[in-house]
Amino acid sequence: MSGKILIVDGVATNRIVLKVKLSAAFYDVLQAGSGQEARQIVARARPDIVIVSAGVPDEDAETLIRDIAARPAEEAPAVIALTEADAPALRLALLEAGACDVMVRPLCEQVLLARLRSLARRRRAQEDLAMGPDAADALGDALCDEHGFAERHAPFGTRGQVVAIEPESPGLQACFHALERASPHDFALCTIGKGGSLTGLTQNPDVILIALAEARDDPGLSCLAELRIASLTRHARLIAVVENPDTPLAGMALDLGADDVVGVKSSVDEFDLRIAAQMRRKRADDHLRTRLQSGMEAAITDPLTGLYNRRYALSALGRLAARAAQTGEHFAVMVADLDHFKSVNDTYGHTAGDIVLTRVATQLRTAISEGDMLARFGGEEFLILLPGADRQQAQDAADAVRQLVRETEISLPGRSTPIQVTISIGVTVARLAPNENGPTVDCLLDQADQALYGSKSEGRDTVTFNRLSAA
Repeated sequence: MSGKILIVDGVATNRIVLKVKLSAAFYDVLQAGSGQEARQIVARARPDIVIVSAGVPDEDAETLIRDIAARPAEEAPAVIALTEADAPALRLALLEAGACDVMVRPLCEQVLLARLRSLARRRRAQEDLAMGPDAADALGDALCDEHGFAERHAPFGTRGQVVAIEPESPGLQACFHALERASPHDFALCTIGKGGSLTGLTQNPDVILIALAEARDDPGLSCLAELRIASLTRHARLIAVVENPDTPLAGMALDLGADDVVGVKSSVDEFDLRIAAQMRRKRADDHLRTRLQSGMEAAITDPLTGLYNRRYALSALGRLAARAAQTGEHFAVMVADLDHFKSVNDTYGHTAGDIVLTRVATQLRTAISEGDMLARFGGEEFLILLPGADRQQAQDAADAVRQLVRETEISLPGRSTPIQVTISIGVTVARLAPNENGPTVDCLLDQADQALYGSKSEGRDTVTFNRLSAA
């Protein structure tokens, strides 16, 4: 199925005709003859999209749409309103209530299906970005919202960046300049350059208005497709401005990536409503994207030190060993453990121990080179991976780490003088012939651990190499 759609219309014939068309497009279609029945179905079946006729018998469509749009964000379906006549005041009221679009009967089937595909793509994209509240809480996600999609709760300022692509038509130019004067957002005009790029674009916009003409050589459609994939604009919301939003051109624009289509003769108020709706949805997507990134970082990061955690370190070591098995390059594995760390906790308290770990982690970052990997492996133990390092390079790196830690003075609350700690390091260096099966991750860690035990037994604050390390 392409998705689940609820048709709400008091006229059974209208519902049946529309159901036939949508079922032929492989949608799972539900029907309701009243607002009360529609509410029950929305709560029970949770459709992706609701198509509401202005002729609902038991209440006005505006109230029904507002109630549907007010549901929790992860449950709220997109709403399309249908009217019998193009009444600007009613259109504005329905859009303000929460409808994504208002279409006039008789419907252009191509535009309707394109609009449904566009809304379905947006729904699936949100689901891909969304993280359930339980997972977000488990990851300590400070951005977690009480709802999965968080569209109505996404934080954003009152101003956004709106870009209009300068049209050739004098009428469209006048329309865009009127919007520029009336818009509460930062409004800029750009032109289409070579290859469909935008000339004059200096920052990532929130919403882009692009005028499309029926002419075959109009560059707007190709520009629309380019905007959807270009790095500066791929996350922007695209609104196509057309002469008539009920023609196949509007459907083509939606299929090429437009998020909304509006008629050029629409009022400034309607433009403002549609821009505001797309601004909210864009900021909601940005919020989800940031939250997902935060969750991914939390999954691989140690919360105390900000270093990679054990899970990521094991994965990185596996990738490093696999790559070395293909190329035959050296690499070194270092396990470093703070000396007498238990006595720090016992003497000064666990808060002091956390301060020591954080301070040492900061120093270790400065000691390793770009391209090396540093992780907190557990407790007071750290793992350092040195791609491409031979034995001498590993020795130099380990000595630098050990010396830097020993010379670091760590201030603790309540103490007038700083304390110092030392670190013991065990190292193993591997070198394989190309396509040779090398040691496993567990074997490499065992070798480094054995070397670490040697450092501890030799009095600590020293570096020991595993006897199997490459020369």
